[in-house]
Amino acid sequence: MSGFMKKLLAGSSKKVQEDEDKAVVQFQTVEGQAKKMCKDLKRHCDALSSVAKVEYRVAEELFQSPSGKQNADLSQDRTLKKSKATGGSKRTASMVKDSELQMSAAYREQELTVRLKLDEERFLLEPLKKYCLLFPTVSAAINRRDAKKQDLEKLNAKVERYKEKPSPKLDIAVLDAKRAEDEFNKLDTQLATELPLLYSGRLDFMDVCVGSLIKAEINYYEDLSNSHLETLNAMGHEDIENLEEELDAKLDSLFGKLRGLSIVSSQVAATAPDGSTPSSSKK
Repeated sequence: MSGFMKKLLAGSSKKVQEDEDKAVVQFQTVEGQAKKMCKDLKRHCDALSSVAKVEYRVAEELFQSPSGKQNADLSQDRTLKKSKATGGSKRTASMVKDSELQMSAAYREQELTVRLKLDEERFLLEPLKKYCLLFPTVSAAINRRDAKKQDLEKLNAKVERYKEKPSPKLDIAVLDAKRAEDEFNKLDTQLATELPLLYSGRLDFMDVCVGSLIKAEINYYEDLSNSHLETLNAMGHEDIENLEEELDAKLDSLFGKLRGLSIVSSQVAATAPDGSTPSSSKK
């Protein structure tokens, strides 16, 4: 064989080896990323469950607070006299209605959050788990290919030794090397063909899963927004755009009344701007 042909074959073999190494590295990268994504998604699903429970518990605690419980008790008291149906009782009825609406909204929000968690598991986590089940089989095939390659190298080295020092075992060694080469080539060809397909196929797989999850999230936020809007409208807050200004004005008014209490105003008067009291500043 001419030197040119030897160099050509050596270059071709090196290129094939580089492609194989690249395909293995790509597979290992996808494997690591997919497993990490599974863990992160599992934590996120657990967090969604916790958020749903905590949000409902906060609403429940507010509803069962002294003022909320009082409103609930009043809403169940059917023995109130008609003479009490004055402006004050109307205000109480409004507070009762607001508390009930808030609890109803909290319950709907919990249901929606649980639904989003289930959708995330169904559309992304479970398919990703099934995708990860492919990795052990592929890794085993790569390991078998590498083992066959090592066996082939050992058998080829044995053949070369028998050629240098003639031995009756040469023919058997040649047959063993040929059998090992066939087995290696079969595995190597299979991996060289299918590893790139497995790597590129991840995009189509993730597109379907993520697309379904995005649609589920759109439905979640749309339903959640509609639920909040319905609650606000039922509570008399039709003007959503000015809701923040309305809230600030109400809070300023309420805090103004609280600051007007003697036990609060006396403390405020006795406190310097830097937080110290007159008696402590004299010292």
